[in-house]
Amino acid sequence: MDIKELLRGKPEDVYKSLSTKAEAKIPYEDIKKQLDPKEHDVFDVVKRPMKTVKRPSGRKDSTGKDVLTESKQEVNRIGIPFQRIIVNRAVGFLLGNSVKLKNYAEKDTQKRLSEMIQKTWDDNKLDYFNRKLARKVFSECEVAELWYLIEEKGSFWQNVWQKIKAAVNGSAGKYRLRVKMLSQSSGDKLYPYYDETGDMVAFSREYQVTEEGKKITRFDVYTADYRMKLVKRDTGWELEKSEANPFKKIPVIYYKQDEPEWYLVQSMIDRFETLISNFGDTNDYFGSPMIFTRGKINGFSEKGEQGKVLQGDKDAQAEYLSWDSAPEAIKLEVETLKELIYSMTQTPDITFSQMKSLGNLSGVALKLLFMDAHLKVENHIELFGEMFQRRINLIKQVMGNVVDVSLAQDVELLDVEPVFTPYMPRNVKEDIEMLVQATNKPVLSVKTALEHNPLASDPETELALIEEEAKADLEIRQMELGATFNI
Repeated sequence: MDIKELLRGKPEDVYKSLSTKAEAKIPYEDIKKQLDPKEHDVFDVVKRPMKTVKRPSGRKDSTGKDVLTESKQEVNRIGIPFQRIIVNRAVGFLLGNSVKLKNYAEKDTQKRLSEMIQKTWDDNKLDYFNRKLARKVFSECEVAELWYLIEEKGSFWQNVWQKIKAAVNGSAGKYRLRVKMLSQSSGDKLYPYYDETGDMVAFSREYQVTEEGKKITRFDVYTADYRMKLVKRDTGWELEKSEANPFKKIPVIYYKQDEPEWYLVQSMIDRFETLISNFGDTNDYFGSPMIFTRGKINGFSEKGEQGKVLQGDKDAQAEYLSWDSAPEAIKLEVETLKELIYSMTQTPDITFSQMKSLGNLSGVALKLLFMDAHLKVENHIELFGEMFQRRINLIKQVMGNVVDVSLAQDVELLDVEPVFTPYMPRNVKEDIEMLVQATNKPVLSVKTALEHNPLASDPETELALIEEEAKADLEIRQMELGATFNI
């Protein structure tokens, strides 16, 4: 159905039509449990029950045998947050270096529009916002960013408005763009609506608010032409507000992936936790020395006594029990599972114990070491590159058609694209040596070097002192040269 026709229907029908979407591959409730180590299967008393222990009660039955009593004993439950490690490292390699905006501005008006886009990016602290957003996408599988206008009184935008007023036919309201993140963990239900060609023609958000101490369900709908607000009252859904969308674009960027980053190795994580927990139980049982005896033992040493001995009859024997082969088998399985969990998710194992033995690697060796992680970044750019480009286009549209309409023609002419740089540890010395060899010239000014010198708290003052010292040295050399010449 055409979205305009659909929105003309009854509020109840609008809600039913727009609040339907395909079932998620993994329910959000399962994702929450997998992200919280305390909710893992090893903590489930049904899947990992307590151990039943039988002990003598001190009574005898009719046959003279000990009467045993049963009791429940807690077992080890060790949850390991592999899921969070996998997500955090994926975020680090994708967005550890800030995304840069590359523009192709030619005219002054295009440069001004580009400056406004960059300022909007900086005002919303999108470098930090991007990391939070990616972390939710990689774990919750879907998230959206909602853009809206607020009134602004900042100096930068005051200058923008002055330029607008000076432009021919320029007009604008005193607003700037802000962004809000929408996610399931924040209480939002997200509903994209696509037409028959696969284009998103509407986006809806369902959420709850508290009004006068009562929970109220709201349903906001955004299209390129309209912004609608529905509210659920005791009598059903009602249309609270409907207005034109000044952006002329859906003010929402929707991110979605089919499964969380750890989905393919979840069974391995479960096995790893079970194995470690079982091994903990075994250590509790076998960790203290255990002695096996044959024959009659007449006496034991006292607790804490030095040089402990056992006293027994002539044929009595006593020996420590040891578990020789099983720990090696467990160690092999643990190491294999850990390697598979990291490798199957393209997550580098950069723990201290692993990295300390690598030594000083060359730049080429570092690239090979993190090649798999960078291939994963390229896969993520398929989603984030497209969505960030949509974000830039939305900001550009609002800047040129709402904030400063004198730049409307430049909206289509100005190209701005996001540039991703995967995180990579750098061998700075090797990089500088390579640049010097390539150019056979200095590649760093004294001022820039001082700015990167951790011992120079004030680079400007330090540079002035260096120049004064150089001038003094020059004067001394000139004096010495003059004295030599006079002789």
